Amino acid sequence: MDCTCLFEALALKFDEMNSNLEKRHGELCATLQGLEEKTTSLTTELKNLIETDLVDMKKKVESKADEARVLKLESTLIDLQNRSRHNNIVFWNVPEGSEKDVSMIEFVKNLLQEHMGLDEAGEIKIMRAHHTPTTIRKDASKPRPIHV
Repeated sequence: MDCTCLFEALALKFDEMNSNLEKRHGELCATLQGLEEKTTSLTTELKNLIETDLVDMKKKVESKADEARVLKLESTLIDLQNRSRHNNIVFWNVPEGSEKDVSMIEFVKNLLQEHMGLDEAGEIKIMRAHHTPTTIRKDASKPRPIHV
């Protein structure tokens, strides 16, 4: 073979290799650009998810804190109600409507004097006397208790 043929063959081979390298370079650049777009998209999605999750988590924490406050307030209320009942008397099975002619306090004082034999009942200071309010009574014929 002749030198010029050899140079021409090498030149063709180099052109072919150069063409393949440029093609491969173009493919790599396109792939890299696609990866950059996906990375940007994923970064944006991740930020949105973090913000959304952070907001949701904050709401959950606030909700749990509110629930804890409500439970504490309920506990305090129950404690205060129980403490307020320390000096109470409860009368059971007193027929409803027995106190029609007098106030409930006078009725209770009469009950203490006549039925329980407490002569000093007139001197007892009664702050309140009332039938216990009930939400649902299973048997409406049974009288409600009287709290004094």
